[in-house]
Amino acid sequence: MSLTPMMKQYQEIKAGNPDTLLLYRMGDFYETFGEDAVTASKLLGITLTARNHGGKDATPLAGFPYHALERYMPKLIASGLRVAVCEQVEDPATAKGVVKREVTEIVTRGTALSENYLDAKSNNYLAAVWPGSANGSNGSAAGEEIYGLSWLDLSTGEFRVAEGSSDAITGEIYRLNAQEILYPEALDVPSALREYRERERVPLTTLPKGYFHLDEGIAALQRQFKVASLEAFDCSHLPRALRAAAAALAYAKDSKKSELSHLTGLSASRLEGHMTLDAATVRNLEILKPLHGEDEHGTLFHLLDRTVTAMGGRALKQWLTHPLLEKAAIEARLDAVQELVGKPEALRALRAHLQGINDLERIVAKCGAGRVHARDLLGLGNSLIEAGKAGDLLAGLKSPLFAQQRGPLAGLSDKGARLAAHFTERPPLTVREGGMIREGAFPELDALNAGIHDGREWLNGLQQREKDATGIPSLKVGYNKVFGYYIEVTKLHEEKVPAHYMRKQSLTGAERYITPEMKDWENRILSAESGINALEYKLFCGLRDEVAQEAPALLAAARALAAIDVLQALAAAAVDLRFTRPEIAEDTGLRILGGRHPVVESLAEAGTYIANDVELDARDRQVVLVTGPNMAGKSTYLRQTGLIALLAQAGSFVPADFARVGLVDRIFTRVGASDRLARGQSTFMVEMIETASILRHATPRSLVLLDEIGRGTSTYDGLSLAWAITEALHENPAIAARTLFATHYHELTRLADRLPRLRNAQVTVREEGGKDGGEVIFLRKVVDGACDSSYGIQVARMAGVPDPVIRRANEILEELEEKGTVGVGIPKKRGAGNGEPRGKRFAPQVDLFSAQNPEKVLVENPIHRAAYDALMGLDVNGMTPMEALVKLSEIQRRGNP
Repeated sequence: MSLTPMMKQYQEIKAGNPDTLLLYRMGDFYETFGEDAVTASKLLGITLTARNHGGKDATPLAGFPYHALERYMPKLIASGLRVAVCEQVEDPATAKGVVKREVTEIVTRGTALSENYLDAKSNNYLAAVWPGSANGSNGSAAGEEIYGLSWLDLSTGEFRVAEGSSDAITGEIYRLNAQEILYPEALDVPSALREYRERERVPLTTLPKGYFHLDEGIAALQRQFKVASLEAFDCSHLPRALRAAAAALAYAKDSKKSELSHLTGLSASRLEGHMTLDAATVRNLEILKPLHGEDEHGTLFHLLDRTVTAMGGRALKQWLTHPLLEKAAIEARLDAVQELVGKPEALRALRAHLQGINDLERIVAKCGAGRVHARDLLGLGNSLIEAGKAGDLLAGLKSPLFAQQRGPLAGLSDKGARLAAHFTERPPLTVREGGMIREGAFPELDALNAGIHDGREWLNGLQQREKDATGIPSLKVGYNKVFGYYIEVTKLHEEKVPAHYMRKQSLTGAERYITPEMKDWENRILSAESGINALEYKLFCGLRDEVAQEAPALLAAARALAAIDVLQALAAAAVDLRFTRPEIAEDTGLRILGGRHPVVESLAEAGTYIANDVELDARDRQVVLVTGPNMAGKSTYLRQTGLIALLAQAGSFVPADFARVGLVDRIFTRVGASDRLARGQSTFMVEMIETASILRHATPRSLVLLDEIGRGTSTYDGLSLAWAITEALHENPAIAARTLFATHYHELTRLADRLPRLRNAQVTVREEGGKDGGEVIFLRKVVDGACDSSYGIQVARMAGVPDPVIRRANEILEELEEKGTVGVGIPKKRGAGNGEPRGKRFAPQVDLFSAQNPEKVLVENPIHRAAYDALMGLDVNGMTPMEALVKLSEIQRRGNP
């Protein structure tokens, strides 16, 4: 049996869009067939049926009403699918044969424009990446491969490019929270990008290399921006990035089937122009997302977000993930925040005007994509009026940063008033059925409306005139969409119907008629209504195109409003959260008095959070080892230090009584435990990869926050690694980074006697009771000095470990402590016999820190000597993390035959 013509058409369209789920419009429904139907029914919870369309077997079928598209689309693209929307592009009433259909849009996570999918305060970035050859430029190490990166937000028109190393590009993608990544097919995808795809569950779409062609791509970008050269955008020296930009533009235009006129330019970004936050740091500091779950509650952004516009919310995320490096720019932001903190009335007035402003960026983008409606343009007009008022208010503020924002806002009130004057008070969401344009806005439209008004006036009086003329008291004049205007007469008065009445419809108890004069007026009214709808749509399109032509100016105004909104939000947060202005210095010091973790403090009971001081300086207090029990607050202490430095350089006040921040170029965090088992990487492997990145990229201006390095392997390995890493951070002048290192290896505290810029600090506790039944009270105060115990057994008791286990652990601990080592044998259980305890004996341990002559101890034990020689012979700086782990594994095997 041959396929039906409709099914043949479907298969042809599906073949042209093979990697999509095809929504095929049939009347008032979108239908899916075959595997698409099975997928759609599972994801959307809709009924799966089957129907024979002329093939050998019945075809699976699932569909939903066309008006439910906005409800179902987010579910489809959130799963990573590419969805092709196939519409009827001719009137079924006039079509000959199968109605013509075309794919009018392809929707993906990175190209979505629907407000039902987009988060108002988050950008929706489509990232494209092109790998290139190694050249050692752009701040990368010599021999390190340079990548080109482009990121495009179709919903706002933001389009940027940059080049950098794989780590730098991946870090930027994490900061951007990219929703889809484009990459050339047939090329190996870097492990960091694969990890991002797996961790964030975003699609990584491979495209033919032709999408990334340089010369053709530059030509396409020039056509898009209507320029003869890209020199004006300062990006012609970034060929890899331009390849990525070309791919992003082509992919977006293919997806939207539109010229995307709101994309009017390209901006080159210097990844080294902002504080570097690698992927681990963005996660560990919980800037945008919590470590566990997806909700923004419990993040730095959520705590600080006092923005009142969508544009401001997105800009706040940009400021927090891209802190500044130039003191003057940071001080300019701090000056503006301080002025608003000191002028609460101006702060309140500014917030009031901003609250009346819609999302200018996304309205302009919808104009460029041809998806705007009249209510959007009315909202844009009213928003421009409020934006102009906000600009006028800035005249009373002295900070230079506010003065810079006034220019883009000048004259907006008049433009907004003119635009808003064209529309009715509440225009419909449809744009082809009239009712959008206000009376008096366009004379030609008013003339058509006047004709309709006259016709309706005549019809309104017709009923009474006909009653009087015919003597039929129950006669009435009506209208419906199928039969148009009519005169209805009951069967009781049928004999009174005049001869010039023409029968139109028979009902059970009445007849409907029309007169030649009525027919004439009906034609005039319907013709006028059709003409009005067409004219309104034409006038609306003209207004929409005028807005699109103003896109550069409107987007500049949007950026100014976003900056103003962020500044007022930071001022409001400073007042609400008791933040203070930090001092910014160009040295390598970091001094914090009474510092607090802002998020943890906000979740704690009022007045219970314990503030702490931090003192770091590359000259004499470069590395601080922090010891203390688990749960005492070491990780919080490390994180709050990173957040205070980050906030200060973002231009925010900080949670501290006093803070003096020497400019930080990078923040590195190795905090918490995680693994990547799907990629064959254990917790320890992840720990070592992140540590290797720190040792390779940290500088004397960096801030390094390390928590429990080496705990994921044996005591010997872990202590050795922690020792060597601490020495490298202290002794290598290329690193020499300001470092907080929280550790349970108490042996490391003795390094303070050997390393002149290393200091010890401890999180204090108070012990109550004996070991068997005692408790530890965490004071959460950090003071100088080393802690001599991790209080692990007491913490285990607090966690609910059974008492017999706790008592046995104390017995073992006492015996181990008596012998002064980790153990020369398995401690006997008290009350047991004198025989040799069962089980494998502990390997003997040597404390090299306390030994008077470490070399002599090593010589006396050939296994230790061999391990020592092997370690000392390693070129640590020249090894990759994997090579180091392999070598350590070999040494470990030699020592445990």
